[in-house]
Amino acid sequence: MNWDAAGTIAELVGAIAIVVTLWYLALQIKYSRLATIDTNRENRVVGIRELNGHLIANSDARAAWNKSLGPTQRKLIDEIASSLSLDFDQASLVVLQGWNWMFTHWAQYRSIKAPEDESELMNIVAVWYGDEPMRSLINHPNFRASFDSEFVSWVDSAISAHDDA
Repeated sequence: MNWDAAGTIAELVGAIAIVVTLWYLALQIKYSRLATIDTNRENRVVGIRELNGHLIANSDARAAWNKSLGPTQRKLIDEIASSLSLDFDQASLVVLQGWNWMFTHWAQYRSIKAPEDESELMNIVAVWYGDEPMRSLINHPNFRASFDSEFVSWVDSAISAHDDA
């Protein structure tokens, strides 16, 4: 073997090493991006739960919030109050807590990486949302409108599968 042949082999090995390194870096970037998206989604949900938690814990803040509601949210709370035999303030607490549950499960749904995770979440959602007060909430069009249609369809299928069982 001469030096030209050895140089050619070294260049080939170097090129393969570069391709493997680039492939590895691309995978790292992909999974880092997915982790960042999951973290961002989780932070949004934490923020929503904190805001809702403040309204749940502080009756004066909740009263001011409820007083300023527009017709869409007022209709939601009025109809939930009627269907569950609650007063307006009690129904607003139920709606706020329902949003907390839904946003939490939405974030978990969007972060699912394994079939076992989806199966576990589907069971939780089916049992929890298949009964009151979540059943009334998830069936209300104004409540459903707060979430993306793919997630709402998934929740419907989880409930339906549980109801059929």
